[in-house]
Amino acid sequence: MTAGTFTVQVCVIDDDGAEDCASLLVEVSTPANRYAIFAGRDDCGSGSGTAIHWSGSKTTVTGAVHSNSGLKVSGSNNRVDGVTSYRCSTHLSGSKNSFIGGVTKISEIQPWPTQLTIGDFACDIRVAGTLDLARDGAWWVGQTKTSRQLQPLTLCATEIKLIDSNVTGTVTFVAGKVQISGSDLKLQAHQHGVLAFATGTSNAIKISGSTSQWTGDLLARSGEIDLSGSNHSITGSVIGWTVKLTGSSWTISTQ
Repeated sequence: MTAGTFTVQVCVIDDDGAEDCASLLVEVSTPANRYAIFAGRDDCGSGSGTAIHWSGSKTTVTGAVHSNSGLKVSGSNNRVDGVTSYRCSTHLSGSKNSFIGGVTKISEIQPWPTQLTIGDFACDIRVAGTLDLARDGAWWVGQTKTSRQLQPLTLCATEIKLIDSNVTGTVTFVAGKVQISGSDLKLQAHQHGVLAFATGTSNAIKISGSTSQWTGDLLARSGEIDLSGSNHSITGSVIGWTVKLTGSSWTISTQ
């Protein structure tokens, strides 16, 4: 089914022939979560140039991890609870890493698992330049940052920064580059099941800090997703041209 918002109408006819109808809107998300982590780079890199470079520790991934261009694992005590597949070269080192079902090499290029573009997002606020959410603005409930709660909205800008702590909200960030850092952030996706959608290259989406919870997909159409920091939880897919995991004690799940 094509992703988008659709109108569904339901009608009921009783024994006397009287009819009553009601309509509701149903949003269908693009099935990005076929993978917990997907790296779409299609030129065979080597070493740190692989599409997925995993050097962190104590991270658990529930779901499939897929790389179109090599896999390098050098951390420790990481666990992938599902099939890990790759093409090109692999570099497995470190210690006490667990890949349930082993590592399966494939030869074909997998298709990009989402067809979303910037045009699919409806921007509630659009900024030409850098949007720094640590400043006061209309995106805060009650128009003030002291509430620590973001309005349910989609923010679009050249670059978006959220460097703060103890912030909650239902948001979608659409930008060339998205940077999120701080502690105890609890954010969930506002649109299309996507928390962050970026179109830049280096560090298109960068998450650091500690002890935060993200519910929604992280999508970098042509760039790198950099996951550092510690004790973060992602419920959704991590999909980029390349993916770098240097943090510790993450949990990533599509459930």
